[in-house]
Amino acid sequence: MHRTQLAGLPELVALCAEGDRDALTEMFLRQQTTVFGVARVLRLAPEDVEDLAQTTFGAFADYAHRIRNPDAVPAWFARTARHEGLRILRRQGREIPTDTVPERPYRDEEPVDDLLADRARSLQDAIDSLPARDRELVVFLLTRPDASYREIAEVLFGARRLEHEPWKTSSLRDTTIRLVRGGLALMRAGYRKLLRGR
Repeated sequence: MHRTQLAGLPELVALCAEGDRDALTEMFLRQQTTVFGVARVLRLAPEDVEDLAQTTFGAFADYAHRIRNPDAVPAWFARTARHEGLRILRRQGREIPTDTVPERPYRDEEPVDDLLADRARSLQDAIDSLPARDRELVVFLLTRPDASYREIAEVLFGARRLEHEPWKTSSLRDTTIRLVRGGLALMRAGYRKLLRGR
């Protein structure tokens, strides 16, 4: 295991500021869920998600030496990704989703919102605490919002299990569709019904 994988956030930021490639890669791995989560909220096309990620992480590589508060890094990624995502939407003349947070002026020197930083950290901590298989699924869904049911099933059950029967009549297909629809229902506040049922 490389030392950057064991580094705390302050040490990792310091290494990134020095241009350490391993540190920058590790920072990408730690913050990708935040960046791709923003892309998902903004409903960007897959090719735009890639553009957003490259621009955001490129900006961080250039900006790392100016960071004074390492704890604010997750929020920096969230706000920078959002700024770049909105820029992409405007460039394409697309409508900006109305359920996104109203845009605030973006300035490098502007202090990062503490609430946003807490949310970004909480999201990353929650994902990091998941078992490896669940974490893989969450990251996959964040990075591939356009994934087909079959692609999701391959992550859930493994490609080998899908080879034993035709996909259209597979019981795993029905299970995958049910799980995805159930997950979407929970995302749309359906979890409140579960809480009321307790």
